[in-house]
Amino acid sequence: MKTQTFPRIFRTIALVALLVSAAACADKELTEVRYLASATTTANLYSLDEEGALSLAGNFLRGTEVVAYPNCVERIEKVSYMKVLLEGGEFYVKESALATIASDVVREKSVWVRTPATVLADMETSKIAGFANKG
Repeated sequence: MKTQTFPRIFRTIALVALLVSAAACADKELTEVRYLASATTTANLYSLDEEGALSLAGNFLRGTEVVAYPNCVERIEKVSYMKVLLEGGEFYVKESALATIASDVVREKSVWVRTPATVLADMETSKIAGFANKG
């Protein structure tokens, strides 16, 4: 008797998981404008296959405006990927690679300059953030 109920439990869990994942993206009407952000010049885009695995679909230029679905988020190995619409195709992008403001798309940790330069914190007020040494 236990051998018959054991597979039923797995089937029930699988169905509930399927329904929850389908319900997580049920509100496709809610969209937001986001921008691809990266520490390099391009950001990675992923596609979702029938088995639920993500594969690299290509790269797109940092700063590109996309339509994001904040309610359509896939979590794979503790990393969240948000569904985006770009040039008529649906892709997934790491949530950390999306910016809500266009000025936040550059994610470099360090800046290399050829000649020493003053780095401004704000272009409008000319407030100085620091000094970048050569190298």
